[in-house]
Amino acid sequence: MVNPLTPLKYTGPNKKLVPFVDRDRAPIAPLSTSPDVKFPGGGYYDISTIWRDSSSGTFYILISIDNNLAHWEKFTGSLGTVTTLSEDANTKVDPDDTGNIQVKGTAKQCFVLADVSNHFLQLSLVKPITQTDTGQMLIWDGGGTTGGYDVVGLEPGYKNLGFTYSASIFSLTAKDGTALSATNPAFVTMQRKGAPGRNKTYRIVTPYSFVDSSGGAPTITGNLWGTLNTDLWNQDMPFYVYLVSDSTDTTVTPMISRDPSARISSATVGKPGSPVIGQFDFWAFDSGITLANYANNPCICIGAFRMRKTIVTGGWVVQALSINDGVGQLHEQTWFTIPTGVFGASASNYFIPYGGTSPTITLVFYVYRMGRDGFVDHEFECVFTGSGAGAVQGQLIIPFNYSIPGGSSGAGHIWGVGFFYDFSAGGLAINIFPWKPTNIAGFNYMIFSYQNSTATFFQYITAGANDIFSLKMRAKLY
Repeated sequence: MVNPLTPLKYTGPNKKLVPFVDRDRAPIAPLSTSPDVKFPGGGYYDISTIWRDSSSGTFYILISIDNNLAHWEKFTGSLGTVTTLSEDANTKVDPDDTGNIQVKGTAKQCFVLADVSNHFLQLSLVKPITQTDTGQMLIWDGGGTTGGYDVVGLEPGYKNLGFTYSASIFSLTAKDGTALSATNPAFVTMQRKGAPGRNKTYRIVTPYSFVDSSGGAPTITGNLWGTLNTDLWNQDMPFYVYLVSDSTDTTVTPMISRDPSARISSATVGKPGSPVIGQFDFWAFDSGITLANYANNPCICIGAFRMRKTIVTGGWVVQALSINDGVGQLHEQTWFTIPTGVFGASASNYFIPYGGTSPTITLVFYVYRMGRDGFVDHEFECVFTGSGAGAVQGQLIIPFNYSIPGGSSGAGHIWGVGFFYDFSAGGLAINIFPWKPTNIAGFNYMIFSYQNSTATFFQYITAGANDIFSLKMRAKLY
């Protein structure tokens, strides 16, 4: 005779019937308190019994009965599948009806236990990890003003950083372009100043930005970065974004520089309202920092973008971000064009008169490319369309005032080779060798020696129409 309280489940051949219970409540574990019986007058439900709580739509399965306790495993519910945990007394712990799991401590908290002798570590969480933590494995490092999330195992480098440029505003953001915040932080691990040889991970939660000169109230104004305050720079110029630590290894702040190879920030740093002049100076987004706290400090380069100088006294406009801009992009394969007429060159020219008359030219190209190692490659070629005049050294402008490492004086750190095709001498091709005259501030040009019958300097009086001037060269920033 079939028990009327046990619903029949008709199945195919070689299948066993699974007991099923449908009640308007959850099952009760303590059998002595309110036993859930299999049928009136005897026994408990068999192992593998399925119980449906019709009031919540939650399903349970009976997996064991130990010491007068029935363990019903909840395996579905309004929040989906949930697993169980066991705490240190081996007592089964079920999620509550809201999907939360508590093992020890207060809500959403548990503690770290380590058993070194038994090679055992129980990872514990002392702060919840939310879905907005950008998918990284994070551990809370403390509370109060010194606490924060740290990325587990981050070697020197950075995580969750991006650039955006919109409506005249250049911003440091999270990698997906959203604003940095306490729940959407970025991280950088870098050298410590107070403990050289050791690193520290910093958390960045501030959405730093600056306004360029295309905006109504620009904050990046007055900076020359080695250009003259009488020159525009109407070609793209690469700039590099750094994170720079303060002198106490407490915080980091973003800055920009023309130097892609720095490991320590410049001796002179600027910020909005305190512009910089030098070609390798650092400029900070944040107007609230104390400048002296960030000079000559550890830094890490995180990416690059491009600007043009649209106001001679130091107005800069960011160029629309391209696939070669951004975090981790450093323009190492990008050739940049040098503008004509800067650093004292004649209009539409790259040669400085220097007391004579520089020959007019038809430009083929004059480009340079920056390397993370601090070397700059140059390629230049032109055809003279008009003769020069004067027994003066020909001077070709260069994008930086290259300095000799260590600051010593003498011939600058430029080397290369090229040729001067002297059409007036019957098409004689002469090898030329570029070099920088002295290590003196303001010398943004190079001169050339060449070998004909005797070694001499290239002079403007030598240049004539249809002559060709071409060279490749490399220089070290400092």
